[in-house]
Amino acid sequence: MILTCPSCDTRYQLDMAALRPQGQTVRCFKCKHPWTQKPSEAEDEGAAKDIGKIINWLLFLIIFIIFGGAIGGAVVYRDTVRGVWPASNRLYTLIGLDVEAPGTGFELRSLQSKRGKRDGVSVLTINGEIANISRKVRAVPVFSGELTDSAGEPLHSWTFTIRQKNLRPGESVPFKATLENLPKNAADLNITFLDPEPMMEEDAGEMDEETMEEETPSENTSSEE
Repeated sequence: MILTCPSCDTRYQLDMAALRPQGQTVRCFKCKHPWTQKPSEAEDEGAAKDIGKIINWLLFLIIFIIFGGAIGGAVVYRDTVRGVWPASNRLYTLIGLDVEAPGTGFELRSLQSKRGKRDGVSVLTINGEIANISRKVRAVPVFSGELTDSAGEPLHSWTFTIRQKNLRPGESVPFKATLENLPKNAADLNITFLDPEPMMEEDAGEMDEETMEEETPSENTSSEE
């Protein structure tokens, strides 16, 4: 049986048969502290310490399972986590896990653009449809627009979002955006995707449903997906 000094906590292996039933005085070899030890007290103390060890190991095991399960789930279901919490893309990149390119699983359809005027200001209207062609729910990415001249040189770029935040597999939604004060020599429009992260209000393109005065067809901007 294990005997523990009440003064310095030094532990000794002792045969309880060596103790008198009524108890006897023992002395710690390390700190010289004497105390009266009864066989029953030593047995109770040893049992309590053993139970304490078991409880500590069980707590450690439970914490390990919970923590390990959370990490494992975040890795296995990382695509779902990205859809719910887009900012997690940066975390996955830091720990070396693959990150899908912005717009993966989406397709732009029926993309059209038209120049017009509103209150004397030149405005570009963009209409189209975005579809989730994958087999899982995905967060709708940020749209990035770029206007180029006839030589392909960039003239202006901006970003915009739509109200729909997530799309189910096979689901699609139409979108419409407008851009004011167009460069006069704009010839082509390119739409790409960025990560679906929160945007500052001043960066977002304006969603507008108003009817605009159409300009001559020769000034219409062509569109490219």
